[in-house]
Formats: sequence, structure tokens, C-alpha cells
Amino acid sequence: LPISTTRTKLLILSTLSTAAAQSIYSNLEFIIFYFRPLSFYLESFTIESTGKRRGIMILTIHITSDFICPWCLVAESRLNKAIEQLNTDVEVERIWYPLELNPSMPEAGMDRKTYRAQKFGSWAYSQQLDAKTVEATKLDDIEFRYDLMAFTPNTLKAHRLTWLAKRKGKA
Repeated sequence: LPISTTRTKLLILSTLSTAAAQSIYSNLEFIIFYFRPLSFYLESFTIESTGKRRGIMILTIHITSDFICPWCLVAESRLNKAIEQLNTDVEVERIWYPLELNPSMPEAGMDRKTYRAQKFGSWAYSQQLDAKTVEATKLDDIEFRYDLMAFTPNTLKAHRLTWLAKRKGKA
């Protein structure tokens, strides 16, 4: 499903040719370039025009996300704002794919301070990263309260629950 960022931009701009399309791309571009060192983020969003139905353009967005990822939340918020700007003759279909940022996380999760110090080399550096997230998202109407988080969960069961809900038509 992943396509290059250049092709994504061309697809959006050629099929929609609206300010909203440019807004969608710029929000995706933020995520893509913020995480440039991490190659799997380059495939987090794929946008394609999948045709028309009753005169309505269908825009399919493939999203790979984890419940615990702060940048996934930011991207979803920015994407929602961009979609709100679309003309009514565009229907957006979102297809969600699971991504575990921490696939080796114990099933019961673990103490956040311990986990983050191990993952990022030190608790102090982890806090610097959290501060950057808070600063970068001030205009996104999202308030990250890392100071209230004492525990990092394993998200596998959350992904399974979402999958089951979708199978039952509830997601």
C-alpha cells in the first residue's frame, strides 16, 4: 500500500486541486519529515483517489498507527482538520492498520520511567523528547500530560479489540 511522498502529493493535488488537498499533504509532510530517520513512519500514510461514486470523489487514506504514539494522535488531529476543509463532493474513507511501537513490551506493560530510560538512554533525555512534543503541538488543541503517566501499556490487546469491533461493524 505505501507509495512515495512525491506520488502521494501528485495524487492529492491532481485529483482534488483544492486548498484542502494541500492542507492534507502538508500535515502528512510534517509527520513524514519529523520522523525521517525512522523509515517505518514514511509508510504511515498513503492517500489515493479510488474513483467516484454517484458523482462523489472517494479519497482513501491508509493509516498505520499505534494507540500510544503521540505523533499518531497529532497526525490524526491535523488530518481531521484538513478533511473538514474538503468540498462536500469528496468522501473520505479511512483504512486503519495496527502498528506496535513497542512490540517487545511485556504483556502487562511496565513502569514508564524505567521503560523510557531504557528506550531513549536516560530518563532526562526522554523528558526532553516529551517537552519537544508538548512544544510542537501547542496549536493542535492537544494537551499532553506526560507528568501524569506512570505506566507504559502494551497496545496489542487494544489493536485486537479494534480489529474485533471492526469485524462486528462497531468501528
